[in-house]
Amino acid sequence: MWSWLLALAMEDWVFHFVKLFFSRARFDFGRAASSMMGDSQSNICLKDN
Repeated sequence: MWSWLLALAMEDWVFHFVKLFFSRARFDFGRAASSMMGDSQSNICLKDN
């Protein structure tokens, strides 16, 4: 019983950690991609705003 609860809590923590890591990695990748795309990407963003 306790081992099951511990495993569930550990799984939840790992899930949150992985989700945080991937969201941060995706943000860094998006920022790098937009900087590589250059002005065309920023112009598109400015038009949307």
